[in-house]
Amino acid sequence: MSNYMRLAFISVLFALNIDSLRANCNVCSAVTQMACVSETEFQVCVNNVPTGAVNSCPSGFICSTATAVTCQASDAGFEPTCNECNKCNADMTFACTETNTYALCLGTNTPSPIATGSCGDGLVCNFNLPEICADPADGTAATCPTANAETTTTTTTTTVAPTLDPPSFAQNLCETVKINARMSLPADMNMDCKNFLYCHVKNGKWIGEIQTCSGRTFFNPRTRKCVCKRPSEC
Repeated sequence: MSNYMRLAFISVLFALNIDSLRANCNVCSAVTQMACVSETEFQVCVNNVPTGAVNSCPSGFICSTATAVTCQASDAGFEPTCNECNKCNADMTFACTETNTYALCLGTNTPSPIATGSCGDGLVCNFNLPEICADPADGTAATCPTANAETTTTTTTTTVAPTLDPPSFAQNLCETVKINARMSLPADMNMDCKNFLYCHVKNGKWIGEIQTCSGRTFFNPRTRKCVCKRPSEC
């Protein structure tokens, strides 16, 4: 076998086996020191940490760490490395649609186009959490990070206004997640920062109620309690 053929053979093996290095969102590739942060976006890594501006692949390309080429043509047979957006979790309860927005799956593999909502400002959606949203300061990563999410989640609120009426939204969410807890509501249902969703079991059935903090108190989405001081992210 000629040296050229040997090199070509090794290159093919490398391309086939490098798939084992594929990771999830925001994980740096040991080969390229690039990290996919969405299906089509990536960041340069410094010391294995995604750093700096978010870059986009050209139109018609996806971000993949399966090979030494970060952006691959969408019809080339590669799966996006960061492809958890709009994917229902294992319990088919909800899917993260952006950094801090979600849609209920209602027992199916397809996110509902109407049963949607958003986490509180500064919180992120993670489809491994039964409570849907959490504080990234506690080590929780966004399942579906979007471009420049690190800065936009602290300066603006990205919301998906639910088209279900509030009582139906509350009931559907609690029947789906089945956890006894207080949770934040989409911004359109909580304009004064006093409302929250309370999920609990009554007579063997899950009930979702929209409740309001009393007096001059406000709902804090981080502590999930009514507090005297208006939360800074509200």
